[in-house]
Amino acid sequence: MSYSLNLLHVKLPDEVLKHPSIQNFTGPGADFILIHNDIHSYNVERAYGIHGHNLVTMVMKEKILGVQAALSNLSKFTPEKEDSLKVYCASVLRWPVTMDEWSFMSERYFGSERF
Repeated sequence: MSYSLNLLHVKLPDEVLKHPSIQNFTGPGADFILIHNDIHSYNVERAYGIHGHNLVTMVMKEKILGVQAALSNLSKFTPEKEDSLKVYCASVLRWPVTMDEWSFMSERYFGSERF
C-alpha cells in the first residue's frame, strides 16, 4: 500500500510505465510484496477458510508439503537477508545520482572550472 500511496501524486504516461526497463524494475518488487503478504496473512486466511488462493496453500498442494515446509520454501528472502536487500536496492537507486555528483565534484571530466 505505501508503494501505491507514495505514487498518488505521480503522473506518468502508460508508455513510460510499460517500458521494459520500468517493468523489469517494478516486477520483482511487486512479487516480493505479494509473497510477503501471503506469508503474513496465511493464518488469518486459514482461520476464515479463505486461504485457497494463498501462495502458501498453493505451494503446499503443488509440492505436497506441510505449512512450515511451504513457508520455508517461500522464505527465500528471510528477515536477515531483507535488511541487506534494502541496502542493496537503495544503493542501486542512488548510484546514478552518486555518479553524476562525482563527475562534477572531481576534476576528472570538467577540470577545475567544473562549477
